[in-house]
Amino acid sequence: MDFDEENLFPHQDALAQLHENRPLSEKLNFLHQLIREDFPFIDRLAIALLDEKTRTLKTYTHSTDDGNSPITAYEASLDSAPSLLEIIKRRRPRLVQNLAIFNKGAHQHTKLIAAKGYKASYTMPLYQSSVRRILIFNSYESHPFLPSILRQIDIYGHLIALMVISELTAIRTLPPRSKQHANITHYRDVETGSHIDRTAHYARLIAKELAQYYQLRDEQIEHIFCSPHYTISGKLVFQTVSCGNQVN
Repeated sequence: MDFDEENLFPHQDALAQLHENRPLSEKLNFLHQLIREDFPFIDRLAIALLDEKTRTLKTYTHSTDDGNSPITAYEASLDSAPSLLEIIKRRRPRLVQNLAIFNKGAHQHTKLIAAKGYKASYTMPLYQSSVRRILIFNSYESHPFLPSILRQIDIYGHLIALMVISELTAIRTLPPRSKQHANITHYRDVETGSHIDRTAHYARLIAKELAQYYQLRDEQIEHIFCSPHYTISGKLVFQTVSCGNQVN
């Protein structure tokens, strides 16, 4: 049978760039631009991570219309943010069509979002067995999220969830020998094992303090947070912070 082979490949996958080896922030920005083709009112995407040990939410990555996020290198106690806590408890998205209802809020993140001019938000919990991340869609418009639109946005939300889970699994997965070493350390010496965990949190505090000087992104800070698990001495952590502007 004669046929023109080119006629079999007329379509280019619109999401093909997601297969490329790029930082999560670049993939999120690409996907954001794609979403805006259908929903131009979505001006910001942001992902926050839940630290279950300390019960804090911390910024991780974002995509905004102007490239500037109002909240970076920031964390907040989950217990002091009841509205966000309800998202996790209920395992359901939170829809706020008019953020003016939080005008009297005292939290820094509430004030920063308001100062940036965002008027609506849709916040999805991203979870596997438990809620460990949240995804936020912000808009400069009020009441933009119609039911028919939310159904489509949910699909994008779950796609982003898979991207985030894949990224975090990659940076948190230890090489076999390192993982075995860490497990043995915790088993034989609980205090030394706990020291590794403390080092991770200290490293994150240092990275946050140096974030502006070294122009560290939230993604990079999270990578530094994971670095102590690769070395008992913690030397890699401080080498990474010292070379923060070279962290991928």
